[in-house]
Amino acid sequence: IAMNSTMDPTILVGGELPLINGNFRIGNSDLFITEACEYKGSFLKFPAQTALILNVEADHLDYYRDLQHVLDTFKSYITLVPKDGTVVANADDPHMDYILEGAEPRVITFGIKKGDLRAKDISYDAKGRGSFKAYLDNEFLVDVTLSVPGEFNILNALGAIGASLAAGIPLESIRKGLDTFSGVNKRFQLLFTEKEITVIDDYAHHPGEIKASLDTAERMDFNHLHVVFQPHTYTRTKSLFGEFAESFDRVDNLVLLDIYAAREPDTGLVTSEELGDAIRERNTVNVVNMHTFEDAADYLMGVLEPNDIVITMGAGESVRVAELLKNRLKQA
Repeated sequence: IAMNSTMDPTILVGGELPLINGNFRIGNSDLFITEACEYKGSFLKFPAQTALILNVEADHLDYYRDLQHVLDTFKSYITLVPKDGTVVANADDPHMDYILEGAEPRVITFGIKKGDLRAKDISYDAKGRGSFKAYLDNEFLVDVTLSVPGEFNILNALGAIGASLAAGIPLESIRKGLDTFSGVNKRFQLLFTEKEITVIDDYAHHPGEIKASLDTAERMDFNHLHVVFQPHTYTRTKSLFGEFAESFDRVDNLVLLDIYAAREPDTGLVTSEELGDAIRERNTVNVVNMHTFEDAADYLMGVLEPNDIVITMGAGESVRVAELLKNRLKQA
């Protein structure tokens, strides 16, 4: 949106954004847009004039004691926003009332179910891309047709609208920016379609993110849904073990890769095989454990049918299975 305005922003985000050919852009105005992470409370070092809060869940439990610790840290973040600033927050998140309680800056809430800024008359096309009418305080603002799929992107768009209004960006720039936004790499990113097989890559590595990804896939036309999931860190897999085990009930075939260690040593805390056993006990999805990307791709080649969807999922290297699968499909 800001790129479609006259504001010439400086941008720093965590993902690779095709719009700026990377994850940063140096602009020539005083508008600086950045993505802040709550890990180890690092976002407390980034007080903002406009703070946009999407959703809050129990995560990074190698640092946070529990969900309450996460919520209290977000509540502390709100106090860093100046009184003449704005907090834009997802009203559909069940924890937001607690976080916003006593907030001194201006607050704009957004949501599908409730909020000051609402999406109404929502519809989806065959690729799961949403269209809606945005209203602020029950007054019509703008028609939006997104080029990115999923309900989560409708919520993202609403948050972007709220932050843009707070920054003084005109409605026409808001509409144009949302209409032309093509997404971020690894956020339900369409990689390719080959031999009537659609392959998508998604960064989801938390049960809430997995749900959002599968919700998005279910809005698309497909025959079978296959997921290649690489758990991310031993502590996250262990602390959210039960939630992970329940996350894939809607999938036809689940391929579990070995846990991506990232910053952690393997102390034997938990294994991908243990997660696979817990999922198999539920008897809701066909699940196999694979220890190499090559074996995962070979397995998929034996079960894929026309009009199937494959999602490589996780914050590690699961996308390598998609790369191998592309070559195998071309040669099939």
